[in-house]
Amino acid sequence: MCHTSDDVVTRVLHLDLRPGGAYRIEAQAPGQPLYRLAGVYAEVAPPRKLVFTWRWETHREHGESVVTAEFFERGPGFTEVMIKHEAFPTAEACAGHQQGWTLCLNQLETLVAAKEGR
Repeated sequence: MCHTSDDVVTRVLHLDLRPGGAYRIEAQAPGQPLYRLAGVYAEVAPPRKLVFTWRWETHREHGESVVTAEFFERGPGFTEVMIKHEAFPTAEACAGHQQGWTLCLNQLETLVAAKEGR
């Protein structure tokens, strides 16, 4: 799912943030279909690393992939976030997720900047 709108409504349906714990999320943009995804946390190492599986319930053809999020402190008030999403069944699925993560991280940057008054 890739939308450039800030109107996407995301709901966390289940969240058990521990190794072996599961999560389930749904998201929907106005006039668009509902998307659901779920997965299991493989590694939870705050504040450095989070690894989890990613499986679209609404796009089963994409199979299950793996996300690794790493956080690096780069000085007071600055954290670098690195996302590695891998094990896609097709190049198309990979490209779509790259667009989605780029949008999400850009929105995160905008929210943080607004909160800090930048």
